[in-house]
Amino acid sequence: MASYLSESFSEIKLIKELNNSGSEFYFAVDNNTVIGYLKLNTGKSQSEIQDENKRKKKLTNV
Repeated sequence: MASYLSESFSEIKLIKELNNSGSEFYFAVDNNTVIGYLKLNTGKSQSEIQDENKRKKKLTNV
């Protein structure tokens, strides 16, 4: 878990994601402390399959 956290939330990676114009971040704050966040990806920043034909093919191959 420590390895995942250090790689996935490194300062360099977070700065790159925050500067990505295809990503929006929303933060949940309680008493001036960030307690959660939502990352909304659009366009090329989306990681899920966007082509319906590819999605159907992938589901067929499962």
